[in-house]
Amino acid sequence: MGFLISNYLIRKAIFEEFNTLQNVTLMDGHQVANVSTDDETARVQLSDGKILRASLVVAADTRFSASRRQMGISADSHNFGRTAIVCKMEPVSYTHLT
Repeated sequence: MGFLISNYLIRKAIFEEFNTLQNVTLMDGHQVANVSTDDETARVQLSDGKILRASLVVAADTRFSASRRQMGISADSHNFGRTAIVCKMEPVSYTHLT
């Protein structure tokens, strides 16, 4: 058994936490045009030409990450031939079954 959490709930929680932080900047409305790294730094070029530099880049842009590919990091994808059934269930009391 496990839990599936809707993406909109995850994003809602992230934005709620984001609003409490003083040391971050939201840069919405921009696309990542290019990502590159060397031994010293990482660079992210945005669609408007602005370049951001950091010591770490996290490529969290889906399993088909363009950022990961631009940095030359490969990934393998495997189809394990499994099927999952997702449903919402509520426990039933056995006392109601008699």
